[in-house]
Amino acid sequence: MGKHLRRLAVVLTLTLLAGLPPAARAQPLDRIQFNDQQLFLSGANVAWVNYARDIGPGTTNLNRFSDMFSELHQSGGNAMRFWLHITGANTPEWSGSQVVGPGQGAITDLQNILDLAWDNGVGLVLCLWSFDMLRISNGTLITDRSFDLLTDSTLTRTYIDNALVPIVQALTGHPAIIAWEIFNEPEGMSNEFGWNFNRHVPMSDIQRFINMTAGAIHRTDPKAQVTNGSWAFLASSDATPAKTRPPTPRLEPNQLEEVRISLTRKYRHDFTDEEAERFYRRLQSQANFNYYTDERLIAAGGDPDGHLDFYTVHYYEWAGTSLSPFHHDFVEWGLDKPLVIAEFFLGGSSDSGGDGDPDRTYGIPYLDLYPTLIDRGYAGGLAWQWYNYPVGAEGVISWPRILESTQLMLDLHPGAVVVDQGLRIVTFSAEPPGIEEGFSTVISWFVSSSTSVSLDGDPVPPSGSRTVSPAQSTTYVLEAIDATVPDTVRQELTVEVLAPNEVNRARVRPAFASTFEACCGANLTADLAFDGNLVTRWSSAWDASEADENPSDEWIYVDLRSAFDVERIILRWEAAYGFSYDIDVSYDGRVWQTVHQERNGGGGTDDISLPSPVSTRFVRMHGLGRGTIYGFSLWEFEVYGLRSALQPPEVSLEIPIEGAILAINSDTTLSASAADPDGEITEVEFFVNGQLIGSATQSPFEVAWTAVPEGDYQLSAATTDDDGITVTSRSVPVFVNDIALFTRYEAEGATASGDVTSRVKLGASGRFYSEVGPGGLLSFNNVKVPGHGEHLLRFRYELPVGTAMSRHVVMLNGMAIDTLRFNGEPDVWYQRALKVALRAGVNALDIENKEGEIGIDFLEVSFDAVNVSVEPDHGGNEMPVEFALAQNYPNPFNPQTQISYALAEAVHVQLDIYDVTGRQLRRLVDGFQAPGRYSIEFNARSLASGVYFYRIRAGGFTEARRMTLLK
Repeated sequence: MGKHLRRLAVVLTLTLLAGLPPAARAQPLDRIQFNDQQLFLSGANVAWVNYARDIGPGTTNLNRFSDMFSELHQSGGNAMRFWLHITGANTPEWSGSQVVGPGQGAITDLQNILDLAWDNGVGLVLCLWSFDMLRISNGTLITDRSFDLLTDSTLTRTYIDNALVPIVQALTGHPAIIAWEIFNEPEGMSNEFGWNFNRHVPMSDIQRFINMTAGAIHRTDPKAQVTNGSWAFLASSDATPAKTRPPTPRLEPNQLEEVRISLTRKYRHDFTDEEAERFYRRLQSQANFNYYTDERLIAAGGDPDGHLDFYTVHYYEWAGTSLSPFHHDFVEWGLDKPLVIAEFFLGGSSDSGGDGDPDRTYGIPYLDLYPTLIDRGYAGGLAWQWYNYPVGAEGVISWPRILESTQLMLDLHPGAVVVDQGLRIVTFSAEPPGIEEGFSTVISWFVSSSTSVSLDGDPVPPSGSRTVSPAQSTTYVLEAIDATVPDTVRQELTVEVLAPNEVNRARVRPAFASTFEACCGANLTADLAFDGNLVTRWSSAWDASEADENPSDEWIYVDLRSAFDVERIILRWEAAYGFSYDIDVSYDGRVWQTVHQERNGGGGTDDISLPSPVSTRFVRMHGLGRGTIYGFSLWEFEVYGLRSALQPPEVSLEIPIEGAILAINSDTTLSASAADPDGEITEVEFFVNGQLIGSATQSPFEVAWTAVPEGDYQLSAATTDDDGITVTSRSVPVFVNDIALFTRYEAEGATASGDVTSRVKLGASGRFYSEVGPGGLLSFNNVKVPGHGEHLLRFRYELPVGTAMSRHVVMLNGMAIDTLRFNGEPDVWYQRALKVALRAGVNALDIENKEGEIGIDFLEVSFDAVNVSVEPDHGGNEMPVEFALAQNYPNPFNPQTQISYALAEAVHVQLDIYDVTGRQLRRLVDGFQAPGRYSIEFNARSLASGVYFYRIRAGGFTEARRMTLLK
């Protein structure tokens, strides 16, 4: 087909599709919407610079990205494809199989990379995941949680709510984003097509995941485009072009070798002849089927917004000419959306596979491949490489050929590939937008395509921020110039200086809530009621699958960081409002005083003026009755008042450190630090399990704790200042135990990954210890105990000089059980302990560094298991006919209670304990159980008084209940 006939075919296809919904015909089929232009994507794959670690914890090589984008731009290229999570090893942040955040630094790293791309007029297709997430060689930690993420829609939702939506929100409107791509070649981990070096899931799970994530992206950023990178037309088209399938029923030896080499080169797995032959036979037996149409994706996941905006398909020479975009026009695939060929080889060596010609693709010279794609009606071409120039074949051959090809496209089709960045002010804002006189705000900006930028006449970089402290309301002017056009843009921003009583003291302050809604979309957490945004909200849990035993008794509070004489509180209710509630205040967030009662609320905006100002640091709305069947739901919770003349003191227990282990019947000294910002401390009292054991009236604040018997203790301190204000510290767990009853596991014997170095030091056990840096992981994979029960874990650690604190996540058998903060003086060995429920036999205990550095000497596990038992009680011959989770008894309890449940059939059971923030504290049960009635004793000696939740997952049955610990 000649060039003009192909163009006519595209026009006819557009005409036939004129009756499709707007989403399907928003752009011409041979172009991609980018930068308010219709462009042919002419570029390459970044893929990665540092595999799976380009964003998130660790250092990102921005210089390599800058070089790459600059070289592509100078050679006429306009687009690259960049992989983000890939395997999930580095990002997002996990707690077991649940995603809890984007990953430390992930958004900042991605922002920086996007900025560099846009500085060079290059757009990015951001690919989230790859089939590599189920690559068996990654190890069970990675593949287990990836498998759960793909197959459990509840866990998919944790990724969407806690990582994907925050990333998309933070980057919405960035001019360098072409599209979000959900997967790279997900077929490689599917039951239908998957490689034998991967674990597999059904294509239906992949379709559901794409539907859910695409829908969330479209709602978070209505202008965003979404795509998905398919491995071949076998999974991306219902049509079979009228071309010959691969020619012979059986491969000749030379053909088999070509297929094997091509696969090995692409997938970084040494394919055997048998694997290559089996793969080829599967291709011959498969009919083309497009898994990614709107209808099929929506049917799989149920989200009407979960569709693709354009298709991306890959091609390698193992697919022959029958699946080649270079030998078939776009219209032959019968697709209703633009199609980008997002991976293909430009040759590279005599053994590249396929036709055996390193310079041609079945007769087409490598320099003709890009022009062939645009001539045949495709919307883009991104040749394959990962950026390792000038090392290896990818860098030595592929990258220069890519630059040669994009330069040719610029020469032949400038109107289709040139990105007109234009001069624009992308962002210009202040946070907070209004301040009290004497305080500060941060002005931020981002400008594209400028030769110079000024803020109030002072030269500034195109992207940056400045802290300002105006004495009165002030308008700032950002001006940008592109001298090459020439053109100038200008934007104003006013920072208001407010009267002290007009400042919302609760804005972006730390917030806490009894529960939050997680059943029906993004997590509606407490901080959303204090972000100054009237389109985000907090809601308490109310759905039967998530709510506690009394969803009409919930609370939310804010820490103002210092004391204010609060005069006014504004509650801006969403449709689900509080009919009955109290407003409480506190100096320490532990002892509360009610200052206002509402018993006939009507929703809308409650503007509460107190009879007289009340000095407080914490303000709480304690909901007692809901106005609807839904949770308590607040758009904003605002607090107004002047800074108090009297400020409360602060106190913290310093010795023993949190999680310390003391010998039985030993003597120790309790020590606290206390200070008063506007006066003096008059007394510090010390409490053990809520009982006063002594006090001190002057520094150092210490008391003796003598002949301490075996047990688990909660220690706290309370201080009173010369104004009569009393505050209490948080409780610190301490364990008194026979220190000889432990099995030791040396850190140097653990499996290490990431930033972990073995060191030698006098005083370390066996002279060796492991130094763990950010992102480092120690895995103790052979922790053996004789029976299921609660055990004491003890870490021996030290902090390097210059490290004040190190934060680590502890994972048991793949599930996060706690986040520990290790503190102390540098270069001193300490012990840190916690109680966990271990299963009989072998357990895997991982400790992953999230912040700072630490030296781990060893892990010890107590011999004895106490206070937990799991025994089936079948109740004679009467077996349960349904699943059930009973209310714990007694409730409230101190410190032991019984949790009972019934199983109607044999299933895998998990029973977990959570605190009010949703953080998992314990896993009491994790295993396959026969039908029957079960009871387990939960001992909460190491926990502080408060509200907790327990949740069971048994097959498809899930239920949660609330319990109260009173000490």
